[in-house]
Amino acid sequence: TDPRHATQLHSRSGLAYMRAEDITDAEKQYGIALTLEPDDPDIWVDRATERAGNDNFWDAVSDLNHALSIEPDFVDALRLRGQCWLKLGNSKNALADFNLAEQIEADEQAKKKK
Repeated sequence: TDPRHATQLHSRSGLAYMRAEDITDAEKQYGIALTLEPDDPDIWVDRATERAGNDNFWDAVSDLNHALSIEPDFVDALRLRGQCWLKLGNSKNALADFNLAEQIEADEQAKKKK
């Protein structure tokens, strides 16, 4: 009955189906999780990971764009999107994402040293 708990269960189910290479059910579970919790960037990245792993790079980029619209400094999302851009033959966008991810990490390290 708890929406957050249900979201986590569907997201974990998506991961389990992804590992079992059951793309259809993985997509279904991630879709349910995102319907329940559309503002969770981690779920968008999880589904993007599944999609990229199945060479569905355009949909993965779309999911990563959603994640980054929620959390612009999400380094893992930037790196995965950079990898997708490379697979799609867009080295300019890939380099921009990789550079931004590195800059965010460098800024975080600098803050920790202060």
